[in-house]
Amino acid sequence: MKSSPNDSYLLHCLACRLIEELALLTNMATAGIIREHFPEIALLRRHPSPMQSGLLNLQKFCHMNNLDMWIDTSKSIQMSMSNIVALEPRLDPILSYLCAKPMKLAEYVCTGQEIDTWHYALNVEEYTHMTSPIRRYPDIVVHRLLLAALGYTARPQISPDEMQAIADQCNARKISAGRCQEASLNLFLGLFIQRSGPMLEDGVVVAVYPHSLSVEILVPRLGFVERVFCQRAEFVTNVCHRSAGRSEPGSVGPRSYLELNWAKKQLKGVLKLGVMTRVPVVLSVGNKDARKLKACCRVCCIEKCSVR
Repeated sequence: MKSSPNDSYLLHCLACRLIEELALLTNMATAGIIREHFPEIALLRRHPSPMQSGLLNLQKFCHMNNLDMWIDTSKSIQMSMSNIVALEPRLDPILSYLCAKPMKLAEYVCTGQEIDTWHYALNVEEYTHMTSPIRRYPDIVVHRLLLAALGYTARPQISPDEMQAIADQCNARKISAGRCQEASLNLFLGLFIQRSGPMLEDGVVVAVYPHSLSVEILVPRLGFVERVFCQRAEFVTNVCHRSAGRSEPGSVGPRSYLELNWAKKQLKGVLKLGVMTRVPVVLSVGNKDARKLKACCRVCCIEKCSVR
């Protein structure tokens, strides 16, 4: 029986998933060992619980669109998202973005300085990093602790304050590296647009800000998110905030949207931009600087947009 290219790709994906699971189990087992032997200086990886208000907004968004979203635990969120995406694949990038917004960053902590070491995303009490010492310094520190715990080397002569200082430095470098990566990706996109000209992409509104009369637009194909101030859009004469529906006891509240009036004769009536409104978006470079990406709604193409 001949195999197809899809078979090898599937086996590759399954192999990657197996390796990831083994890596997670290794990190969890190592965290337990070093904490048991060195409860004052163990270096663990903590993931704080997300902002509850953000999770409630995610749940509210799903309920408004007749989708079931449970936010009790990280597992219930993941299962809810999987069920929704199975029915509505187009919602995958939108839900992923809305779910990521309330999440807090994971961080390294010293057990002698931090009592709470719960990892929210993995739903485990103890977790650390030790499987990638060639690219992460914390893994090297954990390797040294593990060797000492297993009796291969002497106990590390380091205080809880010194270990926490290492954790703080690693956290700061991790954040800086993430910002650098994001800036690099945006610069690459900006240079591409600078050379090839403005790009017309399909976008979707993922947030409405009534006080600044602006919306946040996600471009799913590029993973690009930009705040668009509606009053600055071409041909706009008036922008106001509205709420559709009434807030009743036990309900998820009214639906918020921005109502736009246009001066262009070809656009009749008012336009409504609310969460889940799909709009064409023009990505361009401001002031010929590739680092200054900007997005704007393409006015001539959104006359049919409405609150959904």
